[in-house]
Amino acid sequence: MYLIARIRNAGGLLLAGSGHLWLWRQGYGKPVRSVNIRVGTTVPRTSVAYPIRWRKHPPRGTYSYSISLHWHGGRTKLHGTFVVR
Repeated sequence: MYLIARIRNAGGLLLAGSGHLWLWRQGYGKPVRSVNIRVGTTVPRTSVAYPIRWRKHPPRGTYSYSISLHWHGGRTKLHGTFVVR
């Protein structure tokens, strides 16, 4: 199974970046996945789908994620949750 991180370049410049993604299962203190990310050049006002290999069959439950990306001249952070049914 793959998680898909949708990364959007909302600005007006071509950008490339790198960073990290953390994934936690609700009720667990330690991340269940921790991955370095490298995003190639993105075109302004477009998004890319960045696949992250996870597990064949992740346990059902609520998960939270945090992504931190560093771009030339800036940084982007995103946090959220999703449910595996």
